[in-house]
Amino acid sequence: MNKVEKPWDKLFKFLFFVFGVPFSLIGIILLNINGNISMIINGAIWIIFGLSCKIISILNKRKIERLKENGTCCTMIGIKVIPAHWIKVGNYITAKIEMTYKINGDKKISKSDFFLLSPFDKVENLYAKIYIDNYNLDKYVIELFRENNGVFVR
Repeated sequence: MNKVEKPWDKLFKFLFFVFGVPFSLIGIILLNINGNISMIINGAIWIIFGLSCKIISILNKRKIERLKENGTCCTMIGIKVIPAHWIKVGNYITAKIEMTYKINGDKKISKSDFFLLSPFDKVENLYAKIYIDNYNLDKYVIELFRENNGVFVR
């Protein structure tokens, strides 16, 4: 089983290195030539967006680690994929996962954050675990896995 990534993990490098650093370097050159600071501001904004994606990624990883150690783990009963067509990262499909699970004999439904799904992923090949805080049932994290289905996905 491979862990499905979230968009924040992949977007950091793209925003930081493709937009932020080049625009900042061009801005430094333009500042020395004619005193224009607009490209430096543009580059700084892209760097801030990239760093905020990295911070969100780190916070999500720490939350998962904390809830794995201290929370309750439940496996899925049913899973539903809700695509978000307005967010595209390369060829990946960005989607939320709605899963049904059983805790203390009650069936509950929870929605996740966004995940990056391959175009080759099928709902039958996805497997989810939910980690719930013992003291507050509203605090949870969903971890999504994909089975190897013969298609190589990085």
